[in-house]
Amino acid sequence: MLRTLKQILYGLLFLGILAVTIWIIVIPRYTAEVATCIDDIQNQNETDVDCGGSCVDCELKNLSLQPGGVKIIEVLEKSSLLVKVKNPSNNYGAFGVPYKIEVTGLLGQSIGVIEGELNIEDGEEKYIAVVGFEASKNDISGADFSLGEFDFAPKADLIDYDFEVEDVAVTFPEKMVQAKGILINDSGFDIPEIVLTALFYTSEGDITNVGTSFISNIKAFEKRDFLISVPSNDLFLDIDQTEISWRVI
Repeated sequence: MLRTLKQILYGLLFLGILAVTIWIIVIPRYTAEVATCIDDIQNQNETDVDCGGSCVDCELKNLSLQPGGVKIIEVLEKSSLLVKVKNPSNNYGAFGVPYKIEVTGLLGQSIGVIEGELNIEDGEEKYIAVVGFEASKNDISGADFSLGEFDFAPKADLIDYDFEVEDVAVTFPEKMVQAKGILINDSGFDIPEIVLTALFYTSEGDITNVGTSFISNIKAFEKRDFLISVPSNDLFLDIDQTEISWRVI
């Protein structure tokens, strides 16, 4: 019995020594061999914790698009919704970014969901506008904007879109607001479709109305007239502050 007890004790001692040896020698080596980009340690050839070197670029690790809140604009018995999305990076952009606008009624119920995709290049700001939403501003308690999953792409992999807008003029035909001008495709290649967004401001710089126009099959270096027309909401506009924004869709 005593001999058996000694064997057990020696066995436990041996296992203890083996465990300590593994912990001191083997585990660190194994950890070094399988060091990852998600271990919260600056190892491998990382330039910061879990980024740089063989891991993801440090800018990309924390990079995200920056959407503003949804602005709700009353236009007669309907509403227009407007969101500005900013890409803070000068090195990355994204294409086909899924987005969703969920509109809530006064009782907290969903009264509309608008979905689409956003293309945004490095350092850009883009507007997403929904014109003529079938609800009065007074019947809307709020609207939430969200982005789905997407991957950023390096600047070198982005398509270099280039548009110019010239000779913008704002007129006020009967109960309407119209912005017209010339769109120039300086991209050097054909583009299937873009959406133009006209932003109308008060003299204080507040957005008071918004309109959109879809333009298809734009040839390389083509100049094309455009017209954006929306119902007037009878708010004073400063025509000199009118802004025309574009985005490829």
